Amino acid sequence: MNVPLGLVSAVYAARRLPETRDPDAGRLPDPVGIVTLMAGIAAVVLALVKGREWGWASGQVLVSAGVGVAMLAVTVARSRRHPAPALELPMLRVPSFALAVASATAFFAGFAGMLLGGVLYLTQVWGQSVLRAGLELAVGPLLAMLAAVVASRLGPRLGMANVGAVGGVLVAAGLALNAVRLGVTPDFVRDYLPGQIITGAGVGLALPAFTAVAVSAVQATRFATAIGLSSAFRQIGAALGVAAFVALVGTPARDEAVAAYRNGWTFMIAAALLGAALMLATRWFTPRPAVETVAADAAA
Repeated sequence: MNVPLGLVSAVYAARRLPETRDPDAGRLPDPVGIVTLMAGIAAVVLALVKGREWGWASGQVLVSAGVGVAMLAVTVARSRRHPAPALELPMLRVPSFALAVASATAFFAGFAGMLLGGVLYLTQVWGQSVLRAGLELAVGPLLAMLAAVVASRLGPRLGMANVGAVGGVLVAAGLALNAVRLGVTPDFVRDYLPGQIITGAGVGLALPAFTAVAVSAVQATRFATAIGLSSAFRQIGAALGVAAFVALVGTPARDEAVAAYRNGWTFMIAAALLGAALMLATRWFTPRPAVETVAADAAA
């Protein structure tokens, strides 16, 4: 699915989007810093995923977490002095950009957990086939696509940060509805669909805001770097979110599944609300006219 969609997007972007280049761009990013960043995230994820099995206070978990933190510290240290760092630390010192990136990281932690949790709940708790679960879960992405169009219209009037914050709150509300309504007896239309409609709309409002607000904080020549850095932190948030979901939910028996999944939903709700709060906070650090003009263009 991703390959044809990616090809269509690449052709459209090549024809319709203006080219921007950083005149100061030079060599490729620090390869050692990239490796230590990936190793650090992987080690932290390993500690979270294996925490239940190994024991949270076990030497394996502590060593894995310690190695992860150490690798991340090496990445930051190298990024401070390398001419082409793995992490653009000066860009992360811009308050509005840093808040937008932090917002995306938090939101994607909950979003990734929601995607995984939805599949597992429908297939393992409700016993749906993979095909049926996929069709039922398609409602959310379809609504997100429609809501993204709405976001591009609302952004110029309300501000993309406000639109994104509303999206995060809607995602949290939909997940809270799941936590209240879902049980072990399958009833997609009555119990699962209402929450999916709300979360789908929220995702569609939130996703454009992350990019729009992030690029509004930098010069036009740094748009590509800003988008790349923001996207990298989204993936980091997603990896940590999936790991946290696995750690919180585990592999419960069917009669214990609802209580276990409520732990996961609580984490997702907190992540979505944190993302909304951080997105709203970007308004305090960016002049309103500049944000709304650039953000609206980026969202459109």
